[in-house]
Amino acid sequence: MSVDPGAQEIVIDENVNNVLHSGSEEESSEEDNSGWEDSSGLEDSSEEESSGGEEAEPQEIVIDENADNQIRSGALRKRLQDRSLGKGTITLIIRDPNITIIGDMNLDWNDREEAPLYRCKSLLRIDLKGCTKLTQLGDAVFSRCSSLTSVSLPDGLTQLGDGVFARCSSLTSVLLPDGLTQLGNWVFDRCSSLTSVSLPDGLKKLGNEVFSSCSSLTSVSLPDGVTQLGNNMFWGCSSLTSVALSDGITELGYGVFRYCSSLTSVSLPDGLTQLGNVVFYGCSSLTSEPNGTYKLGRVLAS
Repeated sequence: MSVDPGAQEIVIDENVNNVLHSGSEEESSEEDNSGWEDSSGLEDSSEEESSGGEEAEPQEIVIDENADNQIRSGALRKRLQDRSLGKGTITLIIRDPNITIIGDMNLDWNDREEAPLYRCKSLLRIDLKGCTKLTQLGDAVFSRCSSLTSVSLPDGLTQLGDGVFARCSSLTSVLLPDGLTQLGNWVFDRCSSLTSVSLPDGLKKLGNEVFSSCSSLTSVSLPDGVTQLGNNMFWGCSSLTSVALSDGITELGYGVFRYCSSLTSVSLPDGLTQLGNVVFYGCSSLTSEPNGTYKLGRVLAS
């Protein structure tokens, strides 16, 4: 990873509570009506960083041990939400070989703002490659980290929970490790800068709305092990022009390609047996009915 030569390195050890600043950004109490979308309709204009007019210096935060305690206690989040850090200045490197999970895989929807690194706008890059035993990233762990541009994930990671990167609007690309087998719901919801995703061959299960409103995503190739696509999988992916559906896919959920307005053609696999309603609703660039759809007899575009 390339790091700004002027960057300051902060190494956090077991005395983290003595090292961290006490000031933190207070979380808003916004309520969402559905999905991972805020119902307030307001952006974050009330949360501008107060850095005294000076641009914050880029920094590294490196955690070599006791990462679980530092994350669960909320101390790391408080540090990252210090307004003096500004937006997109922090490269977070966690290389604790003992941590196995970050966050909670069964986080209650109403408690999503309690996820360990929710809305840490200071984050620019995250490197977890040194977490050699890490297998799971919990629900909403990095949700709304709006300045996050890149993530390096460890090879042993097998599961991403619901909304892990939801509304990370600056995230441009993600390389998912080969061992990953499951993606939860809304994992990349509203990642509006995401242009490409490399899905590993071992991936077996994808939740609902995994790529919903990824408006910059242009193409996706699905591995052979995936047999079904959840509801609204690519809803609102307005730049998506092509999708390579694997031969093993047997089921497409409700509205999978709704409002994919740049999608020009889709070839459905021969083994497809279930097709949800309004799969191609709002696909205004489709010039003909996808092959096999009449045989399946579903309402596709209305």
